[in-house]
Amino acid sequence: MDSKKINDDSPIKIEDAVRFISTKQRLKQLYFDASKGKKTNPVIGIRRGLLQRKLQIEEWRKDDRKRVKEFLYSLFKGTADTDSLMLIPIDLVTSSLEEKLDDAIDKSSKDSIRDTIKDVAIDIKDGIQFYLLDGQNRIFEAIIPFMDGEVSLGEKKLYAIDTSKNNTRTVLSGKSYKDLPIPVKEFFDNIEVYIHFAEKGDIDSFIEALIAKNSNVGWIDWQKQTTENTFTKFRKQIGQVINNDEDNFIIDKVFSNIKSVDYKPEKDGYELLISEMLIWMKTLTQPKKGSTNMQSQFFKGEDGNVISESMVVELTKYLREFATVSGDPQFKKTVKHTLVRNYVMFRYAMEHSKSMGFKTLVLPNWKIEKEAEFVAQYFIVTNDLYKDKNAWTPIYHPRTKQIAKYDKVPGYLPYATSGYTKTLLMERIRIISEALLKKETVLSDGNVITIIDSDKMPSVETVATNSNMKDYKGRKVYGVEVVTGKFQRGHVTPGSKGGSNTDLKLQPSKSNQSYGANPL
Repeated sequence: MDSKKINDDSPIKIEDAVRFISTKQRLKQLYFDASKGKKTNPVIGIRRGLLQRKLQIEEWRKDDRKRVKEFLYSLFKGTADTDSLMLIPIDLVTSSLEEKLDDAIDKSSKDSIRDTIKDVAIDIKDGIQFYLLDGQNRIFEAIIPFMDGEVSLGEKKLYAIDTSKNNTRTVLSGKSYKDLPIPVKEFFDNIEVYIHFAEKGDIDSFIEALIAKNSNVGWIDWQKQTTENTFTKFRKQIGQVINNDEDNFIIDKVFSNIKSVDYKPEKDGYELLISEMLIWMKTLTQPKKGSTNMQSQFFKGEDGNVISESMVVELTKYLREFATVSGDPQFKKTVKHTLVRNYVMFRYAMEHSKSMGFKTLVLPNWKIEKEAEFVAQYFIVTNDLYKDKNAWTPIYHPRTKQIAKYDKVPGYLPYATSGYTKTLLMERIRIISEALLKKETVLSDGNVITIIDSDKMPSVETVATNSNMKDYKGRKVYGVEVVTGKFQRGHVTPGSKGGSNTDLKLQPSKSNQSYGANPL
């Protein structure tokens, strides 16, 4: 790599300052370094699950990869020269994280940093030597796919002139890399791009440099906060909800249909909503609108402000359930962030009904069998709750005596969604739960749900006594057979089909296994 150190000859040195080397790299070498190419593994990578954000990828791939083709065009034309990349040696990242670990005080923060160090160690084991902090899409969505033959040049007029062959003019528009004449291919291979290569500094300083480099983008505070906390566990967890969704199901069917300006992708709004829902699952408190103070505590990973991996899995599951219906045209216009949030809250409360936070609520004890139909019923119930005439009080105009507007009535869903205090959030769950419980029989009869019996299952000895020492076929049973495990408790109606834990008969062990989910 050719390089020039900025102010390297100056006698003045700034303590703890970041130092970047201004370098150039040929596209061919960049291709080999960042893709498998002729190597076993690439040496340039991205922070797994974070930096190559799925939403950015979608932006580059939409409209038949319009943005990709524009960038490739600019490479040929020489107008991309000032668009530099930013590379950081992975050992600088590791040493910076280890310093943070030494400085951390509470155990929770230390555990969070250790998790990030483990992620980086996996990348090192995979052969990664440098993190590409800025320019992921230019390399991974444009340069590499073009040289691999996955994308062609756009239709915009682009010509190459070969001065060695009497100024022969060749049309490049629409061509793939492999179809380029050899001299043109070599020309492309030798195009040099600028790289800011980090030689000194810590993670925080690198991120500050990235933000400064993109200062003209107009990032809001939330975007700066997520970028500043790139190498944190909470940032990874937020990304997991989307990045683990390989088929884009949640993005396409849920997030892209949310109309609120606050949750638009260009403002990192999808991540904002995910962070709010995860924080609620942990604290039962919703972050205030326009404030990310709660998120900052979770980024730090301090005691009491840590999201478990099970919560990430659960949130992803609830959003995928919601997505089974929300993408349907008849529901698409009704998808508001409140509708999504309320579903997540209800489902989480339903699956954690015995936890202290939900002790005051009456919640269903169901197993969902048909996700799409269950979500559709939630949509219908919610719609009915908003349209309930009792939920609105008419307010008359003092002069015309005609209804001027309606006010929300406490105790009903419209009022419960008018704010997000803890009390109102719980009220939302209560109202939705009561409405769905009224449909329990219909849902059960339609095999949408299975009602789970909450009664404690009696011991096999108790079942034997209650059955007058006879098995499910009325055959005599001896005490020694019961206590030595020859018999098990068999549901008269299988639990998966709504059977009760109190409606049991003695059944030989092999018979119980062969019956499976069939009634006795």
